[in-house]
Amino acid sequence: MAFGSKNKIKKELAKGIEPCGTITILSEGTVLDGSLKLAGDLRIDGNVNGNVYGNKKVVIGEKGKVIGDVYCEFLELHGTIEGNVISKQVARLHATALLQGDLYAPQFSVDIGASFIGASKGEQKNLNADNAKTS
Repeated sequence: MAFGSKNKIKKELAKGIEPCGTITILSEGTVLDGSLKLAGDLRIDGNVNGNVYGNKKVVIGEKGKVIGDVYCEFLELHGTIEGNVISKQVARLHATALLQGDLYAPQFSVDIGASFIGASKGEQKNLNADNAKTS
């Protein structure tokens, strides 16, 4: 799915973001210690203790938790991230989300009920893993 205009991005924020490609699922009860890098979409319902580098969409389910930074094109957060988020396109924090860290994204939404402890920055020129600021 291509994102070329602000209208398309706003529509995606309104309806949710469709899968971008191959989906990798980290199931509930799974714990990964270390960084995770992948080319397709990712859904985390378990725990990741390390940075997540996704080239497409990253979804963190309600019971999912990442302790580390998350780099992606699109983020849908229902669970917890303790670290910074760098989303090149859109980040969406749903009502059950908890983000403890800074959010770098040109477009984002925070639903009522979500918890966001950090700063938001939309500087599109610096949105990549090579020059991301980490805590």
